[in-house]
Amino acid sequence: MTPNASANASTSTSVSAAAGTRGTGPQTPANSAPAAPASQMSRDSQIAMDVLVAMNPSGWMAGPMKIFLPNIDPGAGNSTLDSNLTQQVGSSAQDELQKAASNAPQFMSFNQLTTEVDPQRVEILKEFRCLAAYCKNFKRGQRVINARVYTFDSVDGSYGAYSLLKQGASTVVRRGDGSSEDEQGISFWQGRTFVSVYGTSVDDDESKEVVKSIADRFSGILKEHSGLPQIIEQLPKLDRVKGSEHIVMGTLSARRFSPAPYLNYIDFSHAVAAATADFQVQSPPDRLRLLYVDYRYPAYAVAAYRAYTQNFGGRAVTFEEPVMGETLMYKVNGSFILVQQIDSHLAIISGAKKRQSASLLARFLH
Repeated sequence: MTPNASANASTSTSVSAAAGTRGTGPQTPANSAPAAPASQMSRDSQIAMDVLVAMNPSGWMAGPMKIFLPNIDPGAGNSTLDSNLTQQVGSSAQDELQKAASNAPQFMSFNQLTTEVDPQRVEILKEFRCLAAYCKNFKRGQRVINARVYTFDSVDGSYGAYSLLKQGASTVVRRGDGSSEDEQGISFWQGRTFVSVYGTSVDDDESKEVVKSIADRFSGILKEHSGLPQIIEQLPKLDRVKGSEHIVMGTLSARRFSPAPYLNYIDFSHAVAAATADFQVQSPPDRLRLLYVDYRYPAYAVAAYRAYTQNFGGRAVTFEEPVMGETLMYKVNGSFILVQQIDSHLAIISGAKKRQSASLLARFLH
């Protein structure tokens, strides 16, 4: 069963035009509201938007397309009919116009994405520099399938969204540049795009087939591809827990993916990239979380190291293991936190039950 790919040409054209409008002039009509600057929007973003507008799986009732954009005023984007126009046509024509308006794409403020996604995650998506989110659901009785497409200005952002919103475990079936799947949904990232399709029903083979067909449709039409973000490739591979990697692009994502305290003292605005990952050290047996930040210039890394260590609410402990660069270790609530700065990089290792395991991981960083 595959979604119907046919589109109403006028609707598709108006939506595509909206994606390329800067929105610096007077307010445009609701169904051609401005989006992110055209220079930032990828071609894949426009393709995905047009395909989702037209998508209508056989036997399912498609809801209106919701397009969440950073530069839309709250409440200003929903489609409405002009009252003068409705007064000039007959009742049957008004019904048709009302039906067309109800099915037209709804342009909404990005803050209104909280109706679809947990508010904290919406704030992190902003931190990941999400340019647009396209959402559409399909109903059949009590069953619902939600399809969401997010586009970003960088691969770091799309991979970050994947690590934040993915469901299930990595799949054998290859979709995009990386995918995950569980009993209800499929998530994948590809280039600067992240796609999430999932159903609300459990053990529903029919819903699973529709979810699969929608995910395969997007995987087939998106053109951009990318390898893993460079910061992920810089993390040590030895003892790293596969699938634990997360992109960090600010204080909110740092706090979500790292248990280290006082992260608000770190300035991420000068960071080129940052990431976290778990490491299962075998000898001594211990599980740690690494926050690794690349500042490109050593001066920024030094400033971040000093700001963090000077404001740390604890006394540094001594350790005998040899380390490189500027390094301090603290003990908080029974676990050790190691802070290290070497050249343009800052590393914070937390959760260590044994001080030597934190030092061991630090030696593999450079």
